[in-house]
Amino acid sequence: MKIFISGSNGFTGKYLKKVLIEKGYDVFCGSLRCNDPNEYYFNLLDIDSMNSAFKTIGKIDFFIHLAATSFTLASDYEIELNNKIGVKNLMRVLCKFYPNYNIFSSSASVYGNAKGALSEKSSLNPTTTYAKSKLFLEQEVLISGLKSIVVRPFNYTGIFQNDNFLIPKLIKNFKEKQDLIRLGNLDIKREFNDVDDVVRIYSDFLNRADLFTEKGSVFNIGSGKAYRIGDIVDLLCEISGHKINVIRDEKLIRSNESQELRCNIEKLASIGIEPCSGNINSLLKKMLNN
Repeated sequence: MKIFISGSNGFTGKYLKKVLIEKGYDVFCGSLRCNDPNEYYFNLLDIDSMNSAFKTIGKIDFFIHLAATSFTLASDYEIELNNKIGVKNLMRVLCKFYPNYNIFSSSASVYGNAKGALSEKSSLNPTTTYAKSKLFLEQEVLISGLKSIVVRPFNYTGIFQNDNFLIPKLIKNFKEKQDLIRLGNLDIKREFNDVDDVVRIYSDFLNRADLFTEKGSVFNIGSGKAYRIGDIVDLLCEISGHKINVIRDEKLIRSNESQELRCNIEKLASIGIEPCSGNINSLLKKMLNN
């Protein structure tokens, strides 16, 4: 079975590639940086690069789209360029080569400032450029006619994630035994799931061809367990035995930021796929000890 992963050298892509190879799948990868024989130059802004990769590989059974510009690491212009124009280009290429099944990574950020445990039927109200670009992706999938699943992962992290993201930033500061750290709003609540759980769920979908539809079946990926940022800091103090002082930095507070993002896991559980564990204590210990 041929599987193609776009964004294979990104945080999630590296984990997913490893898991799928270990399971015996024939894995091909698309990235801006090619290091292995089964990796192909794959640039969402370069249609020729995508055409070339698909022509060389031949018919693809599952295409998994992870490539995107991250909210934390990029300007609004970069997000618009890659996550909108790049997605338009990608859909043109996919509709030409027509993989049998497709998984597209959206984001729970499309829910915006909704309250409570958010289900796939909750209203969508994206408030950031990144979230709006992910809703754009979902709309493109809807009109493509490709047999697809759209996943909306809630926040997740793990070893090797860039320390521009919150949890790796905290871990880095605790490992270095820094005296203080600058953070934004300590009262917002987020899920912080383990990337290992997330890629396991991606892998589980490969065994469920019945779930893929031409309008893009939507599934949340999460645990249903959200944690206050300030409580995460306190937990790290407890686990590490190191006290760190937090300075509230107004520059790090986003006016349009959702106060809570928590997943309703009922749909995922109803199809027999185990949701993320949401074991924050275990995850933080693993990252601190790495």
